[in-house]
Amino acid sequence: MSSGGAASVLLCPCPVVVVRYLPCEGSSFRGLLMKFRAVHKLFLDRLTLAGLTLETLTPASGIEMMLRFYEEERVDRCSLDDDGDLLQFQWGLYDWGEGERFELNISRQLMTNEVAGDEQIRQLALTFGFAPTPALAEAGDGDQWCDTPEGLDEFRQFITTSAGMQATTGHLPERVDLTWDEV
Repeated sequence: MSSGGAASVLLCPCPVVVVRYLPCEGSSFRGLLMKFRAVHKLFLDRLTLAGLTLETLTPASGIEMMLRFYEEERVDRCSLDDDGDLLQFQWGLYDWGEGERFELNISRQLMTNEVAGDEQIRQLALTFGFAPTPALAEAGDGDQWCDTPEGLDEFRQFITTSAGMQATTGHLPERVDLTWDEV
């Protein structure tokens, strides 16, 4: 625990105990300090607690869950000041060897020095895949980064009004993937 902070234990209706470190007065830290290696599992746990699964996610609900995860949860040894915790939203037509599909993706990119003093970069990527259509192709491609929780309102507005999000509104994805990979 950081000096001057206090710990509180929040009991959930499920058999999970969440420990939150409450910051000293004047600190900007507002959320759970989680371990770098636990990010994937904790995001899945958040989906479960919200009554969601990867199979039931829509782009709107999945992206909102990732935005809240970024807003509320900080990662140990991933400094916001050093671009160690970023969000990226992107869309476009892609072919990764399985045929072309239109994708919406939101990724949380984390950089830490936790492993033997070496920099490690990983992304928690939530990707929604759609069968390509002329309307989706017209959406083109694009991306935007968010580098602080304070920038989330503007980032959320960008996502909501983006050509990619607009083109997929009302369509269910054929596939939803959540990956936790090295960059």
